[in-house]
Amino acid sequence: DRNAALRVLEVEAADHLLPDLVSASEALIDPIHTQNTVAVLFSGWLGVSVPSRGRGIREALANPLSADIYVAGTFLRDDCAQMGAPNRSACADMLWNKRLLHLHPIAGRLLEPMPSLRWLQAQVTASPHWRAIRNRFRTDFLYQNLSIFSPVLGSTSANVLRELVSYERAYALLGRAEAQRGRLYEHLLFSRLEYTWLAPHPPIGAFMRHAESPSIVWAPTADANGMNDRHAVMPRKAGSAYFQRWSALISAHA
Repeated sequence: DRNAALRVLEVEAADHLLPDLVSASEALIDPIHTQNTVAVLFSGWLGVSVPSRGRGIREALANPLSADIYVAGTFLRDDCAQMGAPNRSACADMLWNKRLLHLHPIAGRLLEPMPSLRWLQAQVTASPHWRAIRNRFRTDFLYQNLSIFSPVLGSTSANVLRELVSYERAYALLGRAEAQRGRLYEHLLFSRLEYTWLAPHPPIGAFMRHAESPSIVWAPTADANGMNDRHAVMPRKAGSAYFQRWSALISAHA
């Protein structure tokens, strides 16, 4: 029985991580898919519209690349009520098994509350570089008031810092899975759940054989906001630089 092969790991949320919200964290590691060399990471709010409940991602991205899928999702307080879920457990089941029905099998998954503005403010302002950043911050250089520090600095409706936190959560989930399977993936991809895929993803080799550096990250052409973070292909060794930008941003060594 395939469901019996799933090993459920309870992941306790650290008290300092989200002090103002109750966590509903879990990780699922599927040992059937431990031999694949490519992993695709998704992160962020699971309330987005997912075309065909993930079928396009499965058929055009994961299957052509023989890739394992990892999802570090977040939810809002009102999500469960809006879906008519009677309790937290039913809400999680709706998010994973209905909204993402055709994305399965999911090798690793994590579900946690979306970071609040209060928590983001506390983390960013505690950074040793915060005073210098705040004093030199200039809105006249920004496109639509969007900055890497939004919603703490710049647009309060943007979710840049929340996205960086989610990237880091996805990367940590991947690390736990790699520790369990006893080997690292060779290549990583980041993508978004809300995409409609019109054709299969190009093979990994099409990117790597043209790379000028073994650590290069392939991403779509930059847009008005700077680096395009809608999709990325990279060798495993570039994973930390791409997915751990939140830590780099608030680190004393940044």
